Amino acid sequence: MSYWLAKRQLKLATNKCFRLNIGKATDSTINISIEGSAISSVPVIKDLGIFISQDLKWTHHVNHVFKTASLCSYQIIKSIKTKNIWILIKLFKTYVRPKLEYSTSVWSPHLLGDIKKIESVQKRFTKQACNRSNIPFTSYQDRLYKLDLKSLEYRRIYFDLLLIYKIINGLSDMNFEDYFVFRKKSYVLRGNSRKIDTLFSFKTPQWRNSFFTRAVKYWNSLPDKTASSLTLALFKRSLSQYNLSYLLAKPN
Repeated sequence: MSYWLAKRQLKLATNKCFRLNIGKATDSTINISIEGSAISSVPVIKDLGIFISQDLKWTHHVNHVFKTASLCSYQIIKSIKTKNIWILIKLFKTYVRPKLEYSTSVWSPHLLGDIKKIESVQKRFTKQACNRSNIPFTSYQDRLYKLDLKSLEYRRIYFDLLLIYKIINGLSDMNFEDYFVFRKKSYVLRGNSRKIDTLFSFKTPQWRNSFFTRAVKYWNSLPDKTASSLTLALFKRSLSQYNLSYLLAKPN
């Protein structure tokens, strides 16, 4: 790295550099330096807006997302006095939901507690908005129906499917052959004729619940008509007509 920097006449701010030791046996005694400056080890690091921990669990990032989205949601309720439910929902979609859905294919939670924590932001906001607008409801699901919303968990599955469609059809910078392979079978009993498998298999819960294994399960369950969509627009339209609720996590 020092050679690369010197060749391009660049100066690296080593005081802003950190290293993340990933894995169970993380040795913090290993010394790494750049241009004579020691690079300190940290348990969690932020990269492109996502907090990555050395055990590859997403609790730290989920807590951060929950905190920032909850604060934004609270500010909308307190500062905007309108009783128009659609204005409130528009504000939530514009300012709060993007915080809850940024790069979810990377960090989508699988622990029920984390799933509920993220969902609670939308759950609380819709309850407060309906109460202010005098809209009666019986449950969170009833509010979602009346406000024409999907749960955040449902939308994360939708985003995973959009990304895997792009990868399969060459619409992403991720090369399909580097991560997946088409399943070789001459008959299809369930799902679709374009089923896939991952190239790699690990026994860790981090891998089993990563995008690569989640996406395979979601994709292989789609009907052939949806999986065989010729364009992304047609795929989105087909998904909107297909109920993905059976893929939601079930309480223990």
